[in-house]
Parts: sequence; C-alpha cells; structure tokens
Amino acid sequence: MGASQSKEEPHPLLKRPIGCAIFEIVSGRNLPNMDLGSLTDAFVMVSVVDAKSGQALTKAVKTATVFDSLDPEFRCFAAFPIVPQDDDLLRLEVLDYDFLSSNDKIGVGTAAFGTLRMAVASSSYFQTGGVLEVPLVLSTKQHLPDPAKPALVNVRLAAPVIHGEIPGETKTVFLIRHGESKWNEAQAHKDVSGMLKQVDHELDSTGIQQARQFNKK
Repeated sequence: MGASQSKEEPHPLLKRPIGCAIFEIVSGRNLPNMDLGSLTDAFVMVSVVDAKSGQALTKAVKTATVFDSLDPEFRCFAAFPIVPQDDDLLRLEVLDYDFLSSNDKIGVGTAAFGTLRMAVASSSYFQTGGVLEVPLVLSTKQHLPDPAKPALVNVRLAAPVIHGEIPGETKTVFLIRHGESKWNEAQAHKDVSGMLKQVDHELDSTGIQQARQFNKK
C-alpha cells in the first residue's frame, strides 16, 4: 500500500542530498481506544525531520486508515527524495480518523535514521527484517489496552537508500473506480444511518452490473 502526500513544505535551509529513502510503516500496537461504540480508526503521518531544530526535511505523507483496531496492520510505504543523515529523525504522528469532526491526535514517536539503518544491517533478510518498535508519546488521556506496555508503531527501512537522481521511466497507469456501493446509494438519498452503519459497504445492484460490464472489457 502507498501513502498520500501532504502540502507541508520542508524547511529551505536544511537541504539534504537528493536520493530516495523508503520506509515501511508496518503496524501499530496497544493503541488507546478513541471511539465510542467501536475501536480506533488509526492512520500515521510520516515525515523526516532535523534532530536539532525539529524542522521538517520532507513533506509529510499519510498512510492508509485502518478502521476499528487497536493493533492496526498498516503495511504502507513512504518514500522521501532525500538521503537522510544518521541523526535525522523519522517522525510518526498517529491520529484517529473521524468522519464528522476533526481527527484526534493519539501520539508521536521518532526513530533516528541511523538506528533504522543499523537494524536492517543486522537482520538476515532486507525484505522483511529490521523492524524497529517506536514508542509513542501520547497526546491523549485515554487508557491503553495493556497499561504495562507502551503504545507503539513498528517501522523499518524498506530498501537501500538511493543516492542521486532516480532515472526517469515511462509507466502506464490505469485508473479504475469501484462500482456504485450501498454507501453511494445512501448518500444519494441523504441516509446518514446507511452511510455510517458499516465500514466496508458492498456493491449495490447498479455497482454489480457496472462490475460485470467492466469485466467484459
């Protein structure tokens, strides 16, 4: 899974060499419950910051939202066009998604790039190893599921850092939208209950027909 980019600009005086650093946001563990009647809908804003000043070195990227879980499996990748220094920090801000109000802040954790790099270097397999547990400093007073353990995010350096410009290449991108769902149907009828009563709305009769037509192409 990928991650979307925010509009926050990096600080112009703290440039790093051009390259590519890719991190995997693996999972969250022991997150506090921020919702009533369900569980936390967590996502992570990921960025690289200067350790001394705290200034952003990259734009922030957003992982996918994992609904209804205190131990979310994100499995999202965040790529940044720089070569970080070992003392630069990967900043992980965990939030709870809210549909009808502003998102709730859960906590923030940081991991030094050098620590992430060494974790991978000491592991047996680059593709899966080097996962680092990053504890969160909580922004909420909500209780943890296990008070004896910290809330944390598991993260790793997902690939060797590339130095210099990445050669350009041409790709063909297909944009495919899902068929009409029962959420769309409820939205058209201004049925708030139908929109909110479930997380993963199945296709309605129109959406099923759309999918069948698309499958023939």
